[in-house]
This record gives sequence, C-alpha cells and structure tokens, in this order.
Amino acid sequence: MSVVAESQFFKEKDLVLSLIKEIAKTVNDTTTTTDTEYNMQKIKTIFDKYLESPTLLDPSLEALMEALVTPSNNLITTLYADTGETQSGDDDKHRGAQIQTLHFLLDLISALCKVRGYKTVKKFFSHEASDLEPTLLCLQSQDRHSSETWTTRYSLLLWLSMLAMVPFDICTIDSSSSTATQKSSNLVEEIIRVSKSYLGDSGPTREAASVCLASVLTRPDMEKGYLQEFMMYAKSVLSSRASSSSPSSSSSSSSTTAHRSHLTDNTFETMGVIHTLALLFKTGDRSKFLKYVEEFMEELILIAENNTSQTLLRKLLVKLFQRVGCTFMPVRIVPWRYQRGKRSLISNMEQSKNVSKSGGENSSKSSNSSAPSAAPPPTDELLSEPHIYVPPELEDVVDQLLTGLNDVDTVVRWSAAKGLGRITERLPRECADDVVGAIMELFTKESSDKAWHGASLAMAELARRGLLLPGRLPTAVPIIVQAIGYDVRRGQNSVGAHVRDAACYVCWAFARAYSPEVMAPYVMDLSKAMLRAALFDREINCRRAASAAFQENVGRQGNENFKHGIEILTAADYFTLGNRVNAYTEISCFVASFEEYKRPIMSHLAEIKLFHWDPVIRELSSKGLGNLTSLDPDHMVETVIPDLISKVCDPDLLVRHGAVLGIAEITLALKELAQPLSQKVADVVIAVEKARLYRGKGGEIMRGAICRLIECIALAGIPIPVKTQVRLLDTLDDCIKHPLETISLAAVAGLKALLGVYFPVSSTGPSDRLKKRVVDKYIKTMEEEDNAAATRGFALALGALPRKLIAFNEDTLTAVTSVLCLCSDSNYKVGEEPDAETRRNCVVALTSIAETVGVHNVKAETISPTTDGKSLTTVGMTKAQTASIYDAAFKCLEDYSMDKRGDVGSWVRYAALGCLEALTKACVRAGEPQVPALPEGGDWMAVPKMEERKRFLEDDVAGKVTKCMQTGAPIRGAGGEGAAASAFFDAHLCLKVLNAVLKQLAEKLDNMRERAGTIIARMLDEGASPRLPHVVDRGFLTEALRHRGGAVNWASPTVVYPMMVKVMNIDCYHYSVFSGLVISVGGLTESVVKTSGSALVEWAKTMKRLRGWKHLARMGRTVLAIMEEHKGNERVIVPLLKTANLLLKNDALGSAGFDKGAGEDQKKDGLPSELFRMCRAEVSRSRSYKKIVAVADVVVGLAGKVDRSEDGEEELELVEEVTRFALGMMGHPFPKVRKYVAGQVYGAVLVNEDLVKEGGSVEEVEGILLETQWDGEMEGELEGEAGVRERRNLLAEKMGVELSEKVKERKVRVKKDKVREDELESYMSLVKEAGR
Repeated sequence: MSVVAESQFFKEKDLVLSLIKEIAKTVNDTTTTTDTEYNMQKIKTIFDKYLESPTLLDPSLEALMEALVTPSNNLITTLYADTGETQSGDDDKHRGAQIQTLHFLLDLISALCKVRGYKTVKKFFSHEASDLEPTLLCLQSQDRHSSETWTTRYSLLLWLSMLAMVPFDICTIDSSSSTATQKSSNLVEEIIRVSKSYLGDSGPTREAASVCLASVLTRPDMEKGYLQEFMMYAKSVLSSRASSSSPSSSSSSSSTTAHRSHLTDNTFETMGVIHTLALLFKTGDRSKFLKYVEEFMEELILIAENNTSQTLLRKLLVKLFQRVGCTFMPVRIVPWRYQRGKRSLISNMEQSKNVSKSGGENSSKSSNSSAPSAAPPPTDELLSEPHIYVPPELEDVVDQLLTGLNDVDTVVRWSAAKGLGRITERLPRECADDVVGAIMELFTKESSDKAWHGASLAMAELARRGLLLPGRLPTAVPIIVQAIGYDVRRGQNSVGAHVRDAACYVCWAFARAYSPEVMAPYVMDLSKAMLRAALFDREINCRRAASAAFQENVGRQGNENFKHGIEILTAADYFTLGNRVNAYTEISCFVASFEEYKRPIMSHLAEIKLFHWDPVIRELSSKGLGNLTSLDPDHMVETVIPDLISKVCDPDLLVRHGAVLGIAEITLALKELAQPLSQKVADVVIAVEKARLYRGKGGEIMRGAICRLIECIALAGIPIPVKTQVRLLDTLDDCIKHPLETISLAAVAGLKALLGVYFPVSSTGPSDRLKKRVVDKYIKTMEEEDNAAATRGFALALGALPRKLIAFNEDTLTAVTSVLCLCSDSNYKVGEEPDAETRRNCVVALTSIAETVGVHNVKAETISPTTDGKSLTTVGMTKAQTASIYDAAFKCLEDYSMDKRGDVGSWVRYAALGCLEALTKACVRAGEPQVPALPEGGDWMAVPKMEERKRFLEDDVAGKVTKCMQTGAPIRGAGGEGAAASAFFDAHLCLKVLNAVLKQLAEKLDNMRERAGTIIARMLDEGASPRLPHVVDRGFLTEALRHRGGAVNWASPTVVYPMMVKVMNIDCYHYSVFSGLVISVGGLTESVVKTSGSALVEWAKTMKRLRGWKHLARMGRTVLAIMEEHKGNERVIVPLLKTANLLLKNDALGSAGFDKGAGEDQKKDGLPSELFRMCRAEVSRSRSYKKIVAVADVVVGLAGKVDRSEDGEEELELVEEVTRFALGMMGHPFPKVRKYVAGQVYGAVLVNEDLVKEGGSVEEVEGILLETQWDGEMEGELEGEAGVRERRNLLAEKMGVELSEKVKERKVRVKKDKVREDELESYMSLVKEAGR
C-alpha cells in the first residue's frame, strides 16, 4: 500500500529520476547542452509544483538525492586528485563537460532545497570521510563572483557542513601534509576560511556558509582555538556594525554617503555572523558557549536598538537573543506548568478503555479522577522547585524579545513570540509570571496593532506550552475576546485582520491546552466571539480561522460546553463561510436560531458591523439584520430601530449611512409598524434633507440609502400621509437624475415601489394633477432635457411606472412608448451629443413595459379599490404599439456606435435582445386561447367561446388540400404551426426575430453571444410557456444548436461557432448567421478570429467535399449582398474582405469561378467579377489603410487563382484586369500600401507562376519585386536613377500586363499642409514685447 501511496503523492518520481540519469550521462558529451538545459528546466518546473506541499516529496527524497549525489561525488573525485591539485586532462573539452554536468547536478540539489528546505535535504548528502578533502578543493576552485554558478557553491557548502561532522579527528583526513598537527590545522583552517569568505554574500550562500561554520565549530575538538578565534572575529564585525549604525550628527553630506556605503557593505556580513552565532548557540554545548555571551552582548543590544530597516537582520537578532536566553537557563521541565492529562494519545485511549470496563460507583469515581482531559491540580509539592539562579543579563534578553513583539514585520514578531515561549518554560514561576504580565500589558488602547498581534502570538505560544496558568485566564480571556474583534480605523480603511487571525490562533491553543473543567467559565464568551468572527469578519482568512478555532474547541472541550456546536459546524464550515454574502444572510440566521447566540449576533450587527468602514459590509449587515428580524421582532421595534433613528443625522458618515440602511431593511422585514414609530421612520428622509446631508463628502451614498429606505417603506405598506408621500416622490425625482448610475437605479426602484403602493387613482385613471406630476413631467424631460443624466434616469422611471398610471388609456400608453422609441434611436441626441446610456435605458424601459403592461386584453387587469369606489380596467398594448417597439428593438440591434469607451452600442444591443424576448412572449401569449378561471368546488371543464375557437380553425380546408396536392406547397405556408396566425405575431415577424438573435449569437463579443444564446435556447424550448410558433425548420435549428456536452457555455467561441456554421445550412437563417460570422472572423481578438475562421473554413471545405455547390454559391452571393448593403461602412467592409481573403486562401470559396469541380451554373454566378468590381469601388478615393490593405489581399487572392491551361477567355480576362489593378496599387500614394501590395504579389507569384504570361521570366519578376524599395520615392532622386514608378512599369512589362498610359504616367499628388498661424506664437510674442 505504501508504494501505491508514494506514486500517487509524487507521481512524477519516475520521470524525474530518468531525467536525472539523462543529465548525468552528459558527462562525456562535449557538444551542445540544449537538451540538458531543457531537462533541467522540466525538473525544476516539476519541483515547483510542490512548493505549497513539500512534504509529499519525503518518501522519494532519498532516491532523488542518491541519484544526484552519487554522480556528483564521482565527478568531484575524478576532477580533484588525492594530492589536492586539480587534474589536468589532455582533453580540455571533456573536462569542461564534466564541470558543466557537475554544475547541473548541484543546481538540481539547490532546487530541491528550495522546495523542501536545506535542513531536510542535507541529511541525504554522502558523509564519507574521504569525500571531505575533494569537496573542499572543489569549493575552493569556484569563482565567487560568478552569478551563474551560485547554486553550485550553495550545494557544496551544505555538503561540506555534513562532511565536517565526521566522528573522528579531522587530522586523519588531510593527505597534503606529513605532520599530524599541521594536517589538522591546515584542513580546518581552510574550511573556516572559505566559509567565512561567504558570510558577506547577499544570497543563499551566506546561509549555507553559516550552517557549515556551525557544523565545524560545534565539534568537541574545536572549542579551544578555532572557536575562540571566530568569537573574536564575530565581536569585531558586530562592533563595527554597532559603531557604524550611529554616525555623528555633525557629519557632512560626503561623510554621510560614505557611511551609508559602508553600512550596506557591512550589513550582509553582520547577518552572516549573527546567523552563525544563532546556530552555534542552538546546537552547541551550553556550558561551553556561556562564557562568550558577555563578549558581544553589548554590541547586539546596540545594533537592535538602532532600529535597522533590514527585516532579515532584525529577525536574526531576535533569533540570536532567544538562543542566548536559552543558554542562560538550563534545559528542564518546570514543575509549575499546567498539564492537561497525558500527552500520549495511546495512553489516553488505553486509560479511557480501562475506565469504560469498570462499572458502578468505582467506575464513576475512576472516570472523574483519571480522565485524560482533567488532570489533578498541581499540589504544593509539585509547585515547589529548587532555587534557580537567573542571571541579570536575561532581563535584557527578555526585554529585546518583548520589543520584538512590536516589530513592524510579522516574521520578527513570530520569532519573538516563539523565543519568549522557549525561555519562559525554563524560568521559575515568579519570573515566568512577570513575563506573562509584561505580555498582557501590550494589550492596551494605546498599543499599536503590531503590539496586539505580537502579544497574541506570544499568548498562544505560552498556552500551547502550558505556561499560561488557569489563574491568568480571568484576565486573558476578555483580552482575547477583545482581540478577536480588533478593528481600528486608519483613514478610509482599517487595520486589525492580522490581530484577529492571531486571536483565533489563541482560541485554538486554549482548546488544546486546558481541560473542559478549566475552560467552562469562559466557554460562552469565547464561543460568541469566535462565531461573530466566523460569520461577520470582512476577511475570508479570519472567518475560516475563527471557524477552525470553534471546531477545535467543540472537539476538544465537548459539545456539552459549546452549546449546539455540532449543528453549527455542520452549517458553518470551511467552504460555506468562504462566501461572505452567504455567511451574512444565510448562515447567521441559522446560528441565531439558537437562543444562546441570537441576541449577541443581533447586537454585533446593529452596534458594530452596521457602522463598518466598508460600505459593502454595511449593506450586508443591514440585510442580515433584516433576515434576523423575524427571530425577535419585539427587540427590533423596541430597541434597535429607536437607537438607529437617533443616529441618522450623526456627524460620522459611516454611522448615519449604516443607520439608514438598517432602518430600511428592518422596516421591510417587519411589514407592520405602530403609528408613532412608522411616522418616525418616514420622517427620517425629511430629517436627512433638513440636515443637508446630501451635500459634501458621502452625499452620494446617503442618497442611495434614502432611496432604499423609501423603497422599503413602500414595500412594507406603512401608512403615511399624502403630504409625506409627495415629499418622498420629490426626493426620488431629485435622485433619479443624479449622474451616478447606482443612485439613479436605487431611485427608480424606490419610485416603482412608491407609486405602486401609494397615490391611488379613480375609475377613469389618475387625476390630472398626478398625471402631470409624473407621466407628463417624465415625458417632457425626455423630449426637452439637455442633461444626459436626467434622460438616463427618467427613461428608466417611465419603464418603472405602474399600470394604473400609463395603461389606464391607449393615448397615454402610446405617448410613453413613442417617446421611448424615439429616444432609443441611434441618431437621437441629448443636447448636441448622442448618449448610449440613454438609448440603453430606453430599451430597458420598453422591456419593462412589455412585461408589466402586456398586449391588448391579455394582461388587462382590474385595479380596485379606487378613490371613487369603482374599479379601473387597464389596457394592453395595441398592434401598432407593439410594431413600433419591435421596429425600435430591431434598429437598436444595429447600433454599433463607438466612442472613447469602446463599443458602447453593445450596451444597447444587449438590452434590445431582452426587449425582443419579453415582447415576443407577450405577443405569443396574446395568440393563445384565454382559459377562464374555474369556480371553486366541483368538476368543471373550460370551453372557449365560439368566437375564440374560430380563430384556430382553418378556412377552406378542401381548397387548401387540393392546392397542396397540385403544387406540392405546404398547407400553412412557411410557419406550419398553429391554426391561425396571431394578430400580433406572425411567421414573418418570427423569422425576423430569430434572424436578429442569431446574428448577435454569431458575432464577436462574449457577453452578446451569451445573452443571445440564452434567449434563443429559451425561445426554442419545447416546454416553454408560451411555446414560440411559426419557427421555420425548428427541428433542424434545435439540432444545430444542441451541445453534446450538456449545458452550453454560449460565451465560449469553441462551442458556439461550430454550431453557427451548421445553422448556415438553413436557407432562411444563412444571411444573418454569415453576417455575424463576418464580424467575428475579421475581428481583433485572437481566440475569436481563430475559432470562427477555422469553423467557417471547415464548413466550406465540407460543402465542397460533399459537392454542396448550392450552399457555396449562396455564401458567395451573401458576400456580395453584404458588401452592397454596407457600401462604404468600414466596420463591416474590412471584416468582410478579411473573411473573403480567408476563404480564397483556403480554396473554400468553391463557387468563385475557379473551382473545377463546380457545375457550369455555379461557375457562371459572376462572383469573381462582382467581387472585384465592388473592391475597386470601395478602394476608390479611400484613405483608410486598413481597407486598402484588405482590398489588396482579396485582389491578389483572386489573381492567384489563375490556371492558364484550363481557364477560359473570360476567366483570363478577369485575371488580367485584376493583376493590372494590383500593379496599379503598387503606385499608390501611400508608401506602406505600395510595399504591402508588392509583398503580396511576390507571394502570389511564388505560389502560382501562371500570373506571368508566356514569354515572361518568373526569375526577373521575382528579382524586380525583391530588389525594389517600394516605399521609396516614386521618382528617382538622381538623374538616371529609376524610381518606384519606372520599376513598377518594368514589372508590368515582364509579367505581360499592359498598363494604360494614364496609370504609367500618373504622378502622386502630395498634399501640402497649409501653414497655419500659431495662436500661441503670437501670444508668446506679445508676452515678450510686454516683458521688455
């Protein structure tokens, strides 16, 4: 089983080992190293995949290191002789290949160290005594200044650190000396000298050198001489750094610059020395190193107090301080620490089994006394400990570590916290208690967030080690609860996420450290704090950390202590809390359903999160409060709402904005409010406006919140006076025309709710005053307003008006739809400029009207009660109104307007697709028989009236059948569905709608394809209600748009375009689909161009292979038709020409007159000549480089199809005319055009030599094309020098093409720019004159 597991964890093991073997074989390869470098990069890429989970490499680490170390060891032994001198082989190339292979292997070892860490990897180096000297010689031979081989030096230093730990005297290894004393001295000194030389490096070699020095100097035989010497060297380096880090304040600028340069040079060496000292104190004998502490302790404190900016240096200082502190105190397990049962899981399980086997009263006593989770409290005998001397220097060490808890970098704080934990577990109880007290003193309001974070980490370390005694918990737990909610404002943001995360770590440590009996008094406070963080923290890592801490507490402390812990963990797990919206709105309601957590959650939202600095959190908090209202409505009414009302005019923007949002959502959830409170809620809007809180900073978000409040008041149906209703309506009208779209949308939503609930109408419709105040005002604004923001907002407002205001008679509905249709036109201007947002909002409003008002007599409804006690029956849209909306939607689908923001017309087209769908549903539903509502009780069958049934009966059935049998035409024409065409939606309109949607589905924008695909899928759905009638070839169309892989991703080009070319086989949809494909094939997005082009070419080749000449001929005619329809429109013409060129290049335009397999009818379709004529017309007098180049591609493509052995006279004449035109373009005024066309002609001649007539020389033609500088001067600059025109005329002569005299002698007219007077120049001269 283990072998299978290893192969699954590190599945590339065999591949990596084989690649390493291939690299090792290159030792004899003196040629190229390209393959080896590729294999190296491949191995490194595989290793990098395991950076986040490096332990997966552990089972294979030994095999990997053996494959790397063995050949490396052989190469080192071969390259460096036993005499200590490097071998000088006869073949220098072979030696170079060996050195290169050694570098590759050692480079891979360093890559493995990067992933798994050097501490784990270095254990697998070979440690034979005979390898020490060759490895040292190899390291000495390296170029220290080479940046390419630093990995080699890094690996050799790590290897040397293992070899230096041989368990016998090193003097027996040196083979270069005759005296034992000299041997030992020489070899050890060289190792120390080489390692010390790397301590000043700026890279990882410094770290490896420290490891190597620590391995050598901690040997038992090194303490007397070499260790003392290194300590003196370390003291000198530290003294130099300490003195240089505090320069004299009176130094000059030059001396300051020199000081900074020296400081930089000395920094890396200082880091190396401190790192080496830390390793020495970590692995060395405490008694031997204690005497050296006083020698450099003062320098270390000076360096630490100078606030160096190097993070790594501060981290190493903290690490060294904690190692020195551990050296002062002996290693021991202090008797006073708290122990929760036994640390062995096996012992705990066996003890539990023994308890369960015993029964009766003894069993219960045993379980209470020997349960693993409840250890007996320590007695006085256990707490008594012998007197231990604490040196005074330890106070300085602890002080430095406490200072490190407040460091600006997390790595330093984390190292300081661990150091305090290690030192505290060796101290006497009184001293340890002082350390704990000092840490707790960092939790003050005046302390920075860094101090809170560092202190939280230290508390967790103390708790994990049993050093935070239960007596400290009454003080510690409230502090940690406060840290879980730590969030301090800093400008527009806040700090504290790292503090909250560390506080969750403390809670996790508490769960593992203390027994349930000890934690019982604090469980409720901790559980509430952790749940608040898990549900409502802004950061996802904090929510998940709190959830993990809560889960650990439930598991360790028991579900009895943490009430409903299992149920909560089931709902609030790692994944569900990842979604912040879900945590606020769903999971919080589930947790609050438990009585213990209901009020704390409500209070946290209403008092803290509702006033958070992030507006998104404030909105989520208000929604969460709204969802929680049903759990305790009395608390909301009596406490929360009055408190929030008092804060709506608070000077702090966050407070008043959150208060308004909270009132809005709670009001909506309550639905009913008592009269005094409901009036106070309605007066919030008036109070905010009186305080003029819409002005200045934050006025925009206050407007949005007020609009939401008005919407919630209306949706809740709170009774308010008419005067207040009108005041709220004025507020919304003012916000509707706001330039910020979010505010306008919020105001429109509020308007829809307000007018729908309030402002009653009579049986004849709204009063004249109300109609003028709302409908007429909005229509007039759309017609006369020059402010684009106003037209955008009031367009949406017209669509949001209820039926009772716009559908009470036909004239009003016509006025509304007419103004919206007018303003949606692409030629309509607001002021003097077109506005895409206004057009889009008009289409959105038409969609809303189609959905709410509906079609005549179908959506008619009775509104009651009214002001006069009678009922009002509204009307639906007439056929003329639906026709005008359809026309507007079709025009909007042709809106391709552009501005500096890009394709802003796509916003209008996107909305128009939705309008088509909504209006089509309404019209189709109008053609369905209306089934009356059945009375309650009894068995009833609804039968339509005779007039309704006649609409669905065929007229003159016998005559239609006879005609069908005679002519073969279908009985019901193209529609074929339904008995009678609807008066609102017929077969012609259905075809037009489907073609419009299919065109957008074939175009280049992903969001448009997704929208169109979703809509057409709903239209063709057989189970849709209503079912779309009159669909031509519904089965073929549905089959073509069916995706075999299940759900369709309509935004994916690879999915959509293969479908669209299938739809091209249906005649009635061919033109629209090809029109959309042209835009995609000729677009700019590479993925769309590539996918759509390949799909179209593949379709054409399939048709050609299946001899589907009719389809190809139809595509050719479509090309001409599109070109004729969009004559002069560069947006369509350029993509169309690119598409035609693509088809010509791939021989996919089969009916172009050049396909020998086509029939005579297809050859005579005139496509080549018509295409050429249109291309020539498009390029005439055009100054667009894109269009000219596209025309040149098509023209040269047409000319390249010539075959003089098989073509007839008409084809040859056309080719000659096309070639003549191409040669004429080589004399174009634009040099870039001349150069481009010449390149295209050269490519065509290379492919098809028939372009050159008989008697002409292809070689001469190619020579002229290559030798001429076509973007040069048209006329020769020197006398007798041939210009571009002469070379072009010579080319035509060699190709056998006769140019007209006019083309030959045509001169390029160079437009001279008019010299304009510079206004600024005259102004400058005036200033100069005045200055004199």
